[in-house]
Amino acid sequence: MWSYENHASFVFLIACIESAVERSRARESKANGAYQARKANEIAESSAESKS
Repeated sequence: MWSYENHASFVFLIACIESAVERSRARESKANGAYQARKANEIAESSAESKS
């Protein structure tokens, strides 16, 4: 009933899904980091402007 080929393709499918999830998580965290850096820059610039 449960052949080795079925098992192998199932494992392959799981691996593909996991790698896709990892990639999207990495992309999200990278975008999040860029957003945070931009926000920090804006805050630094606005505080520098208010001091001058």
